[in-house]
Amino acid sequence: MPLAPGTRVGVYEVAGSLGTGGMGEVYRARDPALGREVALKLLPTSFAADPERRARLAREARLLAALNHPNIATIYGLEDASGSFPHADGEVHALVLELVEGHTLAERIVRGPLPVDEAVAIAKQLAAGLDAAHQQGIVHRDLKPGNVKIRPDGTAKILDFGLAKALAEHDAMGESEVATRPDVTRFGVVIGTAAYMSPEQARGLPVDKRGDIWAFGCVLFEMLTGRRAFAGDDASDTMAAILRSDPDWDALPPELPARLRALLARCLAKDPARRLRDIGDARLELEEPLAPDVAPTPDAGARPARRAVLPWALAAALAGIVAGASIGALRTPAAPPTRLLEMTTPASLDPFSLSLSPDGRAMAFVAAGDGQPRLWVRRLDQANATLLPGTEGAQYPFWSPDGTALGFFADGQLKRIDRDGGRLRSLVPAAPGGGGAWGPNDTILFAPQLGSPLYRISGSGGEPQVVTQILEGQFGHRFPQFLPDGRFLFYAFGERGAPTAGGIYLGSLDDPEATHRVTAADGAGLYMEPGWLLFVDRGALLARLFDVGTAALHGPAFAIAENVETNDASTRSFSAAEGVIAYVPWSTPSRLTWFDRDGRELGTLGAADDNDLMDPEISPDGTRVAVSRKRLNDSDVWIFDATRGTRFTLEASSEQLPVWSPDGRELLLQSNRDGWPELYVGSATSPGLERPVAKPEGPSPQRRFPSDWSPDGSAVLFFAVSGTQSLQARLDMWVLPLVGEREPYPWLETAATEVWGQFSPDGQFVAYHSNESGAAHEVYVRRFAEPQHRWLISAAGGVYPRWSRDGKELYYIAPDRSLIAVPIEVRGTDLVVGNPRPLFQTRIIGGGRNVVGRRHQYDVAPDGRFLINVERDDAQAPAIKLLLNWRAR
Repeated sequence: MPLAPGTRVGVYEVAGSLGTGGMGEVYRARDPALGREVALKLLPTSFAADPERRARLAREARLLAALNHPNIATIYGLEDASGSFPHADGEVHALVLELVEGHTLAERIVRGPLPVDEAVAIAKQLAAGLDAAHQQGIVHRDLKPGNVKIRPDGTAKILDFGLAKALAEHDAMGESEVATRPDVTRFGVVIGTAAYMSPEQARGLPVDKRGDIWAFGCVLFEMLTGRRAFAGDDASDTMAAILRSDPDWDALPPELPARLRALLARCLAKDPARRLRDIGDARLELEEPLAPDVAPTPDAGARPARRAVLPWALAAALAGIVAGASIGALRTPAAPPTRLLEMTTPASLDPFSLSLSPDGRAMAFVAAGDGQPRLWVRRLDQANATLLPGTEGAQYPFWSPDGTALGFFADGQLKRIDRDGGRLRSLVPAAPGGGGAWGPNDTILFAPQLGSPLYRISGSGGEPQVVTQILEGQFGHRFPQFLPDGRFLFYAFGERGAPTAGGIYLGSLDDPEATHRVTAADGAGLYMEPGWLLFVDRGALLARLFDVGTAALHGPAFAIAENVETNDASTRSFSAAEGVIAYVPWSTPSRLTWFDRDGRELGTLGAADDNDLMDPEISPDGTRVAVSRKRLNDSDVWIFDATRGTRFTLEASSEQLPVWSPDGRELLLQSNRDGWPELYVGSATSPGLERPVAKPEGPSPQRRFPSDWSPDGSAVLFFAVSGTQSLQARLDMWVLPLVGEREPYPWLETAATEVWGQFSPDGQFVAYHSNESGAAHEVYVRRFAEPQHRWLISAAGGVYPRWSRDGKELYYIAPDRSLIAVPIEVRGTDLVVGNPRPLFQTRIIGGGRNVVGRRHQYDVAPDGRFLINVERDDAQAPAIKLLLNWRAR
C-alpha cells in the first residue's frame, strides 16, 4: 500500500510519491531536524527477512554514505520504516537519499541525440563523480541514463551509487534487469542492467572499476547517437550483442573529434585488459577543448586525415598470430597485414632496456638468466639470442647507425661493444646513465645521470661536451634520438609547480638553447618514418603525425597498444625501426610471500590477484604491512592486515616507499603531488591526511628517497641525488630532524653511492649499502652519532640490509639472491661482526643488485619470519611484443 502524505518514516515526514526507482517505491520526504528534503527509497521486505543481507546492506550504506562529491547523489543512511506499515508481514526498511530535482538523462535522450558539446559537458561530470568514487574503492556496477539526474542548472548527479552490489539478490527485477545473487565477487553472478553491462559482467565474472568505464562508454555513445551501443529484443539478446557485436561507430556524429572516438573505443574494449584503466584519464581527455581535427601533414606533403585505430579492430587484425613466427614476409610489395609477434627472453630484471637495430631486423635487450644482467642480441628471424661477454650490469642499449656496434651503460661508464661481441671499450664516466643515441659523424648523445643535461662525445671517446641547457622548471634530460635532419628529440623532466616544462623536446647540436617543446608525455618519445612520433600517455602507446621540418604534431593520436609499461619517465619501454614497433606490456610478476629461516613458505600476503605489491614494510607490532601498489603510471601506498588491504592515501598523484613511525601511527613516504618527489608523513589510520615533512620553497634541489625513521622518532633518514651537473651523480644519505627548524643535513657525503640506510633497533648504528669499494656494492655499518668509522658487513657483495628486531643479526641480499644473516654484537663502543651465513636462496624480485628508486623487497617480522617479494612460480618468461607493418587506419 503506497504511503500517504504526512506518513512518518522514522524522523522523516512523507510529502508525496516520486514513482518507482529501480528496486522500490521512492517518496519525497522532509527531515525536520535538518530542515532539508530527502528521497526515501523503500526496500522489499525480503531484506528484513535475512539478517545477513540486512547487516550487509547496512554496512554498504555506511560505506556509500562516505561519498561526498558534487556529481554524486549522497546516501544519508538506512531507516527502519516498519512503523509506517503496521500490518506488514515483517520489517520494512528505507534508504534515505539526497533529493535531486530535474529530469533523468534517459528522459533527455528520448528527445533525441545530445549536441556534442552538451554530451561532453555531462560526460565530464559523470567521469568526475566516478573518479571520486573509484579513488575510494567504490564501484557503481549499474551506471545507466536512468541513474543520472540532470538538475535545472545543468549539474549531473549519479544516483544509486554502489546499490547494485548492496541490493543484490532482489527478486522483483524490471524487464531489462538481470537476476542477481549476494556473493557478487564469485564467478557466475551477474549484477546490473543488461544494456550497460560489461562483457565480464554479462559472463558473471568478478567486476572492478573497468565495468563502470564500459558503462560510461555506453552512456556517452547513447548521448551522442540517441541509440544504445548494444541493443536486443530482450536481456539475453542484449547480452549476446555485448559479447559478440560492436557498436555502430558510423552512427557517431561526424563532427565528433577523432580523439573522442578513440576514447569511446578504449572505454568499450571487450577485453578488460585492453580497456581504459582509469576513468580519471577519460575526464582529462574530455576536458580538452573541442577543437576540430587538423589535417595531418607529415614531412612536406599533406595526407588526408585517417580514422583513429579502434582497439577492437586492431585486436581482430592481430588475432591468431603465433609467437615466434618468421618475419620473412615483412617487406612484401603489396601492403602486408599488421602482425603481432612475441619474443621471449631469458629472465630479466630490466625489461625496459631494449633497442631495435636501425634496419629493424635485430633486437638488443638486457636479460639476467643467472642473476647477472647482460646484453644480448637476437635476429628477429632466428630463435636464439647471442650473449655479448663483458656486459654485466648493462642498461639502455642503443645502436650505431650502421648496426655494427652498440652503446650501453654499465659500471658507472658509457661503453661500446661490437655487435658480434668483439672489442669492448669504456668511453666516459656516466652514472647511472639515462639513455643514448648514435648519430651521423660518429656522434653519440647521452644522458650521464638523472638530473643532468645531454652531452655529446665521439664514438671513439674523447672529451664530452654539453649540448642541452636545462630550462627553468626542468630537472634533467634523458633518452635522446637523432632525427633525419641531424637534430634530435629528448625527454625533459618537469619540476614541482612547472608541469608544462616537462615533455618531449626537439634540440639542436649547433645551439644548446635552441630547444622546442613538441608535446607532453609520460616518458621519452621516438620518431618513426615516414612521419610518426611514438610516445606513451597514461599507459597507451600512441602515434601522432609529426612534421620534422616544423616540429609540429598534426591530427589525432592513434592507439598502437594498451597497457604499455612506463615505470615513470626514467625509462622508455618501446623501440621502433623500419616499420617494426617493439614494446613491453605492463606486468605484475611478483608476490609477497612469508618464509621461515629455513626458506619454507608459510603463506602469502593479500588476495590471489595482489601480485603488484612492492616495498613491503612490516609495522613495529607486526600486525600490518605497508606496501607500494603500482598500476601503470600510478603508485599508491596501501596498508594490509592478515586478510584485507585498505588504501592509505587517496591522492591522484604517485605515493610510494612507505616507512613506519616507531609507534606505528604514521607513515613516511615519497609523493610527487606537487610535481616533484618529496617526503611526506601521514596518519596510518586516517587516509588522505598526509603533510609535507619539510617542504622547501620553490623547486626542490633534491630528489629524496625515504630510508628509515629513528627509533626515538626524532629524525628520518633519506638519501638524495646530488652532483647532477656532472657526469657522475652521487647518492648521499641525509638526516631530517622532526623537531626544531627541521633543516636537513648530510649524514654521509662521499664520492661513492650510499643508499637505503637502516637504523639499528637501539638507534646507535646505521646499516646501508655502498659502492665505495669500487667493485660490487657492499653492506656497511656506521655509528649514527659518529659516522667517521665504518664496519664492513658483507662478503663478496651485498645490498639492502635489514636488522633483526633485537639487533643481534643483520641481514642482506647477496648477488646470487641468497638471504644472508650476520651475527652482530655491541661491546662498548665497538661492533663485533660475525661470519656471514646464507639462510636460503630467494627468488626476490630485482635479484642481488642495487636498483635506484627500488627499496628493500623484503622485511623481517618481530617473530623472525621474512616477508619477501618473490617472482611468481607461474609467471611467464619475459616477453617483448613485436608489432610488424603497423599503420594507422
